[in-house]
Amino acid sequence: MNSESADQHPVIQVFLSDTMDTPTQLSNFYLSDREPIFHFQEHVFDNSIIKCHDLYGRNITARFSNCLIEDKKKIYAIPAQPVVTFRIELFADCLTDLVKEQHQSRCDELQFQLFWQNDRALEYILPPTEPDYLELYIRPSHFLNMADRHPIFRELAMEVATESESSLDFSVGIVDQQVLSFIDAMFHEVTIYQVSDQRLSHLSECLILQSIGISVEVEPLPKNAVKRPYDSAFVNLEDEVFSEEQNNSLKIISRCYSRKQLIDKFYEYKQEYLELKADRVRHSALEQEVKVCYRQVMGDSADLLRHTFGWHCS
Repeated sequence: MNSESADQHPVIQVFLSDTMDTPTQLSNFYLSDREPIFHFQEHVFDNSIIKCHDLYGRNITARFSNCLIEDKKKIYAIPAQPVVTFRIELFADCLTDLVKEQHQSRCDELQFQLFWQNDRALEYILPPTEPDYLELYIRPSHFLNMADRHPIFRELAMEVATESESSLDFSVGIVDQQVLSFIDAMFHEVTIYQVSDQRLSHLSECLILQSIGISVEVEPLPKNAVKRPYDSAFVNLEDEVFSEEQNNSLKIISRCYSRKQLIDKFYEYKQEYLELKADRVRHSALEQEVKVCYRQVMGDSADLLRHTFGWHCS
């Protein structure tokens, strides 16, 4: 039997699958130093895609997910070990439930959930849209330590210590713009800088506390923070890395705007993007409704038009 050395820690892994079959766990996936592992993986399920940016720490795994769901899809999140789960539905709604349990929970846009998942698989029913969400998977022993420092967690800690799982709605609420801005800043930091395991735990705890309405002081980025040796901030975030021409344009823009102006402009464009994204979702839903009622409205004329003009109507 292989024993784990004191300086090695198996990371918390939660697999995504469109079946209940547990994927093979990555072998020797340990942390042997103070720096968390930054990992990207793209999952393709039929005509749907989920891009996951994972940051593995000793006690917390942070996952930022971007989805493109063409048709209503069931996805299973299967923990390799027991976890306490914190998740925020950043864009669009979804249904969640613990497999083999009767309780189903609806998670609306900007809603968070904090619950004791244990090693139970979680089923997501994702609508045909482009949902984005953030998840923190926390080692139970670390969550109990968090409860010692923050009494707000003690009720859920009792569930962790005595129950096989908790309700998905154990702790729910809606996050505000301040929390969303903190998520942007957190994601920027962990992709640009080599954050320590202690720093990842601090940022994760601050995110949870802010989400449930607890005022907390976030420690500033250490002055000696080291940037990653490669451009991890943009690699895999989009289908293509910036071209040389785009990079030159960015350098020119950075000389013409102050940091605050760039941040303000970023949020302006981000809001415009989210509005256009919502329009796309509404148009897609309307198109599906038209397809469903087309034959009811047209009757036999639908077949006549299709044969006459060579249309292919579903």
